[in-house]
Amino acid sequence: MFYYLGLDVSKGYADFAILNERMQPLVQSFQLDDTPNGHSHLGEFIHELFEKNPDLILYAGAESTGGYENNWLDCFKKLQRCYQIKVARINPKGIHHHQKAKLNRTITDPISARLIAEYLFSYKDIIQFDQPDETYTLRKQWTLIELLKKQKTQLLNQLNGLIYQANPEVMIYCRHGWPRWLLDLLHNYPTAKELSIADIDQLTKIPHVNASKAKKILLQARQSVASATDTVTQGMIKTIIEEVVHKEALIELHKEKMLSSCSLKDVELLSSITGIGKYSAVGLIIEIGTWMRFPSAKKMASFFGVHPIFKQSGDKTWAVRMSKQGSAEIRSILFMSVLVAIRHNPVIHARYIESLAQNKCKMSAIGVCMHKLLRIVYGVLKSGVPFNPEIDQANRTKRPVRQNPKEKTTRRFQSMDENAPVSARQNKKRKELNQSHDDQIIECGIMAQALS
Repeated sequence: MFYYLGLDVSKGYADFAILNERMQPLVQSFQLDDTPNGHSHLGEFIHELFEKNPDLILYAGAESTGGYENNWLDCFKKLQRCYQIKVARINPKGIHHHQKAKLNRTITDPISARLIAEYLFSYKDIIQFDQPDETYTLRKQWTLIELLKKQKTQLLNQLNGLIYQANPEVMIYCRHGWPRWLLDLLHNYPTAKELSIADIDQLTKIPHVNASKAKKILLQARQSVASATDTVTQGMIKTIIEEVVHKEALIELHKEKMLSSCSLKDVELLSSITGIGKYSAVGLIIEIGTWMRFPSAKKMASFFGVHPIFKQSGDKTWAVRMSKQGSAEIRSILFMSVLVAIRHNPVIHARYIESLAQNKCKMSAIGVCMHKLLRIVYGVLKSGVPFNPEIDQANRTKRPVRQNPKEKTTRRFQSMDENAPVSARQNKKRKELNQSHDDQIIECGIMAQALS
């Protein structure tokens, strides 16, 4: 006997719905608080359920809601010691599409819990139950580092506006980022007025500032068009720079902690791919989880939106482009990794040159390389063997050569009717097809005459 228990988790509580094999509710949906008393009531409910049905197997699942579901899933894992319970963390996107397929117009917490239970029933063969979350700690550290990066970017954006008013001439040095020497310079001399009265010897004490650069900076400061010279602006610039330096130190500290505590074999495997550093490997593993979620590399590429798509509907045709569905985080990691791999990884470099030779623009060629790199990631994770360019080359030679498929026609039962009420665009397309067909007939006739 199988029952399906769906949890719709909210902050501080959760709604529960349980269905039998005929998709009928066993009891009316109920709500419990995320407290010791609520967990105790859940345990009593499960105990009564298994007392009535000793041969029962219970499938329980909750959407991934950013951590609110962890306490409930941990409660079920404790109950697994006594009862036959299979627990799963479910992708919310699957529930969303299931709800759209059911054509539900009204969505409440009890209805959402029932939808999760129905989803467990419909897809229990492909849902991965009782999977240990080995990346839980890494995910928390990664989230903190990314948060610090966003805060640093916000501070630099604010600093950019202040420097444009207080010392716009030095902004030519931060076109490709903010070098540390420039932050030190602006911390000591926040405005052009203060910088103009500085001494060259004082400026050259700052690392990476030589005498010629110091003279140029002083000359620009004395001729500056800066409008902000007040003490409030000076204080704001100094405070923001101190915060930026502090954020950079925190980012490096937490990166070192995360990488030193990471001992996953999959991270070491991905680090063997030229172009993927250990930090990027951690990010990829956090997003991918386990390769067993995907039956093929093609499915993985499709899940993360790296695959090309082509759409045609009626008279309209959209060109081939990257779908960009799924997680944008993994595409960001792949993009930066490909920029390195194009220069240092022979496999990716060859694919990049091949794409450019096919008249693709540089960004399209980079997209092709992102798809190639993700397929390599899948192969390395599945085989458990570190990256080897020779293995990739051997796999390419094994792949059968594609034969030109026979031209398929959708007009097998009726030729194109000139009187059909089609659009102007479709009419033009039909005329071009008929003209091309007539040219082929003429060419074949001339060739046949010449041969005879």
